Amino acid sequence: MSVTTTHEIEVPVAADTVYEFLADVENWADVFPPTVHARRETLEGNTETIQIWATVKGSVRNWTSTRIFDSEEKKIQFAQAKVAPPASAMTGVWKVSPINDDTCQVSLIHHFDAGTPEEIEFIRNAVDFNSARELEAITKVFNPSHGRRLYHRTEDEYTIDSTPDEAFAFLLEAESWPHRIPHVADAELTRFDEGGEYLKLTTRSPDGSTHQTGSYRVELPGRRLVYKQDHTPGALISHRGEWQVDEVSGRTRVTSIHHFGVSEASIENMLGPGVSLDEAVDLVAKSLVLNSATTIKTIDQWTQSVGK
Repeated sequence: MSVTTTHEIEVPVAADTVYEFLADVENWADVFPPTVHARRETLEGNTETIQIWATVKGSVRNWTSTRIFDSEEKKIQFAQAKVAPPASAMTGVWKVSPINDDTCQVSLIHHFDAGTPEEIEFIRNAVDFNSARELEAITKVFNPSHGRRLYHRTEDEYTIDSTPDEAFAFLLEAESWPHRIPHVADAELTRFDEGGEYLKLTTRSPDGSTHQTGSYRVELPGRRLVYKQDHTPGALISHRGEWQVDEVSGRTRVTSIHHFGVSEASIENMLGPGVSLDEAVDLVAKSLVLNSATTIKTIDQWTQSVGK
């Protein structure tokens, strides 16, 4: 059974700007709510292979796709090479059509196959839901009425005495964090059969108040753990990150990476008037780096306390 769906939206920005964004898949997780992590694996001429981890009806799915670029027509054709069940085939195209110099129409077309009407309905609902969220996100990013946005990346390295396996196990065992990290009041970790997991944390602030955050997490080869918050607190409009654990000269190096975004509207609501985007980025970066440093310090303390 085969189905074709089309989703479209008009965006008040030049077609080239949207096309360039769609062509850079490694930034999708900053903007597209369903995308947890995306990376380019190969690029040869106008053809690339990408791998994507994205949420589908509350769980994380993973697939590999081939994309073919046509910059003149502003089209990107895609076909899943490793298809996420229950689909047996998934292809489609992004098309950006100029309406005038500063307005364009973005079309997202999917063609998919599945074996039963129930599977078709499941895929159609998931495609409809995620496509609508992605097109809405494009509008928010490029519509001037939503205010200017600024995205930033921080990377910090720490050397600790725990072994690499101990450090990475600590990060993976997030359900145990309430017994290991003082400011974590509660943790609930849900692992999905298809891979990936969802971590819901309740943390304490210095003033004693608590707040909840939720993140989708994916373990990657080479002691790497990527994550993305589904609802961002404070002035953040997006936040994703990565833990990397390596052995360097007989010691353990833990690298913490944060990608985050703020907007004019978000900083005014949370930080008050008069705070610039650059100032907000600096404040958020310092807070995230402090949280990472606290977690990494706790890794050493924990492994020493259990008899390392």
